[in-house]
Amino acid sequence: MSALVVISPAMATNPVFTYIISTPTQIGMAKDRWAIKPLAVFAHEQEMATATEEQAVRKLYTGEVPISNLDGPGYSTTWDVLPAGRA
Repeated sequence: MSALVVISPAMATNPVFTYIISTPTQIGMAKDRWAIKPLAVFAHEQEMATATEEQAVRKLYTGEVPISNLDGPGYSTTWDVLPAGRA
């Protein structure tokens, strides 16, 4: 993500976090150095769902779908966002 992200003082002082940040073209996530806060993700074609627990994502997708548990100290990743009307 190349956009400038402003971190509030409250965010900067919390040592345990999983943040999801978005711009018009990307969604990104970042975890703290201890990776205590979980993040489960389902991403397929034009659909994406995230939650702190896999069972919450499975309430939306009841079939057998792959759900990733993004974990690991300092882990971060980004996903591209399709412009509106391209679905």
